[in-house]
Amino acid sequence: MPRFVTHFQRMQPTLARIRDARQKTENRKLRALCTIDELTELPNRRQFNPELARLVAAHQRYGHVFSVAIIDIDHFKGVNDTLGHLTGDRVLKQLAKQLAEILRKSTRKNDLVARWGGEEFALILDATDLANARIPLERIRQIVEKSDFGIGRQVTISIGFASPSNFESSEQLMDRADRALYRAKAEGRNCIRAAEAA
Repeated sequence: MPRFVTHFQRMQPTLARIRDARQKTENRKLRALCTIDELTELPNRRQFNPELARLVAAHQRYGHVFSVAIIDIDHFKGVNDTLGHLTGDRVLKQLAKQLAEILRKSTRKNDLVARWGGEEFALILDATDLANARIPLERIRQIVEKSDFGIGRQVTISIGFASPSNFESSEQLMDRADRALYRAKAEGRNCIRAAEAA
């Protein structure tokens, strides 16, 4: 019995390391489940919002420049209603993959694309002012317009974008981008619109 207790005591550090490693792995999985959109495998709002808040704080404190954009698939309800939700999901997945690839190739590593909800995606374009944000966003719009989603109809997007102003919260900034998006939709869709000044 004493020999067993001694052996067990010697095993305690090893067992503790195994337990800690398993706990860390489980925690990573849980964090991924909480911050990654299951359908598109893009970050979701839980990952996007803290990054946006960090950049807003950097803007207010140091004048850090960045822009945000909200992208919406035009007439997406029609895709779901006529072609079914599985087809709609396929379009969302393909568009998410395209957006991630476009950002990876053409913009800075600190840029972020996330699923904002429904058929909407949100972008952070770091170190990009309002005038320069138009260039990659127009490129994104054109690439999507020319893409073949294999559904027998063209897919287009509308984009609203904004840059922060002093003393503006994250929510106010995204609200301005959202209003610009709705202006793009009201003015014919398949276009990009900059937000009004705060």
